[in-house]
Amino acid sequence: MSVTPNANLAQVDTLDRVHGSEVTSELKVPMYDPSDQVSAASLDELWPEWREGEAWNTGTPEEREASIDRELLVLDLERTRVQRARQAAEANTLSNASVGLEHSIKETRKEVGAHFQAHGIAGKSGSSSGELDALIKGGIDPDRVFYSMNYAYLPEAGVGLGADMPFIEGGLVVVSGMDAALDLGFEYVVVGEEYVRCIDMLNARYPDVQFVAWHDAARVFTDIVNESEGTNYQLNEVDNRGEYSKPRSVEYFGDDDLVDGAVATVVSVEPVDDTDSSIW
Repeated sequence: MSVTPNANLAQVDTLDRVHGSEVTSELKVPMYDPSDQVSAASLDELWPEWREGEAWNTGTPEEREASIDRELLVLDLERTRVQRARQAAEANTLSNASVGLEHSIKETRKEVGAHFQAHGIAGKSGSSSGELDALIKGGIDPDRVFYSMNYAYLPEAGVGLGADMPFIEGGLVVVSGMDAALDLGFEYVVVGEEYVRCIDMLNARYPDVQFVAWHDAARVFTDIVNESEGTNYQLNEVDNRGEYSKPRSVEYFGDDDLVDGAVATVVSVEPVDDTDSSIW
């Protein structure tokens, strides 16, 4: 099944407005936009200083160019960029959990998620994208315990499994084909907001895997099950609509025009009306 990301959705944006004594900052969770995708050529934009090297890297610019994987470096830089924006929106909390992946998993009905085994990329080496790259190229190590669970929110599983959903801190969740064993391979990778600007690059780099944006995954998996079984499952309605919602103080903005004592609160993301022209 071919997965086409839903491009008709609002993209990341920040807007500060003063309404009397109220200040609202709107920071939308990044979603896939085919007109806003990065590539290996984006490295100079994301990190202009990379050619200059660091104290521990005494090679020439040419040697550095030859020794790096530009696409993997772009993936890491993009994740860092989104994490910093997210942490700022959430009053500089230390949580790295993907809001988008949490929304996607909770939006997927248990009956649907039971057909798909999932494993969240932890990025223990410091790079989730590097860990995924090794997993795709080298396959799952049969001698390693490869934990997996349903692609669903299962609070009752927390006691027995130690987790109520697949691990989401790495921003990437690998998912099996329908009713397939994950330790034999995976067919999908659900991408959190950290990597939505990288989806086109990822699909081109790994043509045998389908990369699905967080805001499309529940719909994709539900459609697969409904078509296969003749069911009519709908998506769960969840409180978390893919939004950054923690309040933060006005001082963060550094804007002299903000009203003293006001509190900025991040509001939700809504899809754009397509009739409008304007592991765990």
